[in-house]
Amino acid sequence: MEAPGGLTVFYPDKIKNNPNPPDLVLTGFKLFNKEITPLQKKSPLSKHISFTEKITLKYNQNSIAFDFVAINYTNPGKNQYLYKLEEFDQDWIQPEGKSTANYTNLNPGRYNFRVKAANNSQVWNEKGITVQIRILPPPWMKWWAFVLYALLAIATLYFFRKYSLIRAKIKNDLVINNIKNEQKNVIQQMKLRFFANISHEFRTPLTLIIGPLEELLSDKRLKPMVKQNYHFMYQNARRLLNLINQLLDIFKIESGK
Repeated sequence: MEAPGGLTVFYPDKIKNNPNPPDLVLTGFKLFNKEITPLQKKSPLSKHISFTEKITLKYNQNSIAFDFVAINYTNPGKNQYLYKLEEFDQDWIQPEGKSTANYTNLNPGRYNFRVKAANNSQVWNEKGITVQIRILPPPWMKWWAFVLYALLAIATLYFFRKYSLIRAKIKNDLVINNIKNEQKNVIQQMKLRFFANISHEFRTPLTLIIGPLEELLSDKRLKPMVKQNYHFMYQNARRLLNLINQLLDIFKIESGK
């Protein structure tokens, strides 16, 4: 290394202890294994990932990866890393080989991606780096969607209740109409029976009257005036009997006999 007094030479493998925790930098961010930069169209990054503190992703941008590196040139092969996605990982994860953290199929929600590093002397940068991640819910899981679902459920219950009440009213009206019709039929049958009974009561006496009148009319000894009166009585009795017979016939038709 160049110094004011000349060149300074050092041997990294001769250094016994490195007390300085390493700086840590995020070097890359990927979605579905594709590198993301701020210059890309519809990029979730507004600036380089190394300067990014918050990332907002769509519900279908749920497979992510972070690349990171510790700034330590003293035997960098012995640098160590631990990372953790809070609200997803329960414990810190130590990567093997590559300094990369991969996550797939993340659910909508809020996460904190944290990463810290240690130098060759296992001196840790405990503060590390934290990036807040928010994965938005799909449209059908947003608050307004649940409000819509609730309104649809309420509307469905309302119309189902209204339909049930209308159906119950129609059914009740049919029952009432059937009862009324049955009552009308009963009353009608009672009227017919009453008229039938009255008709029978009239028919028997009329028959008893018509018979003697026929005998009297056949008597040739009757005077014309008397015979005319008997004939008049006979005609009216027959007319009344015919009316009674018609009433009885109507009763038989109405009663289905």
